[in-house]
Amino acid sequence: MRVAILGGTFDPVHNGHVRLAEEVRDRLGYDRVLLVPAAQSPHKEMRPAAGAADRLAMVRLATLGREGLSASDFEVNRGGQSFTIVTVESVARELTPDGRPGLVIGADLADLFPSWKDAEQIATLADLIVVSRPGYAGDLPWDHESLDGEVMTESSSEIRRRIARGDYWEDLVPESVARYILEHQLYSRPAG
Repeated sequence: MRVAILGGTFDPVHNGHVRLAEEVRDRLGYDRVLLVPAAQSPHKEMRPAAGAADRLAMVRLATLGREGLSASDFEVNRGGQSFTIVTVESVARELTPDGRPGLVIGADLADLFPSWKDAEQIATLADLIVVSRPGYAGDLPWDHESLDGEVMTESSSEIRRRIARGDYWEDLVPESVARYILEHQLYSRPAG
C-alpha cells in the first residue's frame, strides 16, 4: 500500500485540502492519503484559532466517506510541537507502506523546507511532493515530484476572516465541516 502524508494546521480544513488529497491519490497513485493535523506547527508563530481536538474532528468529518483519505491523530495525540520527521518515521514504521511514504509540501513552504528539523533525513525517508501555489517557486534541493494546477485556491486564514466578519464562507469547506464550525461557534472572533 502506498501512503502519502498531508500535514498542516487545518484551521479549518477546507475544500482545497480535500481536493489536494484526492489529486495526490488519483494523479500520483497513492492508495491512502493521511491528513495529519499538527498539534502546534513549528513554522507558524501564532497558535491555531481552534483547538487541536476541534481541528482533528473537522479533518475526520472532511475525510469521512472519501475513499483512500483518512485523518490521523498522531500529532494531536503526541502534543507539543509537531515535527515532520517524527511523523514520517512513524508512518514508515507503523504503516509499512510499499516503498517510501509520500510527503506533500506546499510551494509556499518548500522554500523553508531546508530549515525544517532533520530536513535531509526527511528527504531520504519520504518521496517529496511539491504542490504549486501562486506566487511561490517551490524549489527544493532534493529530488521531488511537482503537482501543478489550481488544486488549492482556498485559504484557512481567509475563511477565518470571513467567519469573523459575518461574510459568506460555507461553500469553501465540506458541508459537514461548516455544520461543525457553526455548532461549535468556531472563528466567530476576529482572527489572522
